[in-house]
Amino acid sequence: MALSRVELVDCTLREGGYEYEFTDAECVNVARGLVAAGVTYIEVGAETGLGTRPDVDDVRRVRLLAEAVAGIRVGVLVVANRSTFEDLNRAVGSGAAFVRIAAPPESADHALALVERARGLGSLVALNLLKCYTAAEEAIVSIAVRAREVGVDVVYLVDSAGTMLPDTVRAWTAALHDRGIPVGFHGHDNLSLAVANSAAALSAGAAMVDGTLRGIGRSAGNAPIELLPRVHRGGSLGTVDGPLLSTLAEDWMAPRRMRDRGISSIDILMGEYGMHSEILPAARSCADRSGVPLEDLLREFGLRGAVVPTPSALDSAARSLRARNGVPTSR
Repeated sequence: MALSRVELVDCTLREGGYEYEFTDAECVNVARGLVAAGVTYIEVGAETGLGTRPDVDDVRRVRLLAEAVAGIRVGVLVVANRSTFEDLNRAVGSGAAFVRIAAPPESADHALALVERARGLGSLVALNLLKCYTAAEEAIVSIAVRAREVGVDVVYLVDSAGTMLPDTVRAWTAALHDRGIPVGFHGHDNLSLAVANSAAALSAGAAMVDGTLRGIGRSAGNAPIELLPRVHRGGSLGTVDGPLLSTLAEDWMAPRRMRDRGISSIDILMGEYGMHSEILPAARSCADRSGVPLEDLLREFGLRGAVVPTPSALDSAARSLRARNGVPTSR
């Protein structure tokens, strides 16, 4: 399914689940406001992906918004190793106009198998390459080429840890765009670069770019969608009403955010070293058990170039910290 123009995709009603539990009425009101502002691609469902939370009925919410909001294109995130094709099929049957099948580069094969099955359902199908920065540009290009061969519509670069820099985003977007592959970008804000990175992707020819109202979302949050039409001046987002998005963000979303100002030192560290926030529970446990500060442990772990929080790697980092500080390591 080809896109006729560059599209902003709003993830507030999914990413926002990391901070706030939306009621059905709130979902409908937000979606209507977004559509009125010219943002029609709206992702919903459990923050961790379709079918991953027993207490969240993703399919019912897809149906609710598809029926209640005129002009909307409802979408869902399908995590390749956690969601099933049956989940995906039910979501599309309930009105999902786009699906994003997500996996890190090393698990792309399973995601591509889902892409191939999903392409006949009639919805726009994207491949979201989570933690794309963990692979080399050549590997990303190779996966994207394979994805197009099996029928994907858009390949997303996902900066899961908010660690990428605009020059890299621009280069990788251009590398795919120049091969005729439609590109999407989803950024996190750990280094306050989600907007700059999104603008870089747009300048290099991205077909879709994500944001959330007031930047609500996991870890340091996402690119505030209300800023994207403002920074892409004279670009391809001329039909989006930035001031209306700002009103929604200010009046409706700001009071609902858990943290509405600033980026924590922990989030910055994770962005600096490319560590996904999924590391935090294991890292906190290790820090408590070892008697070392969490921030010091994350820095030590990051300096080793590690991004996967295996218990043994964390324990090794903690032992090094204790030895360096002259603390017995037998604790």
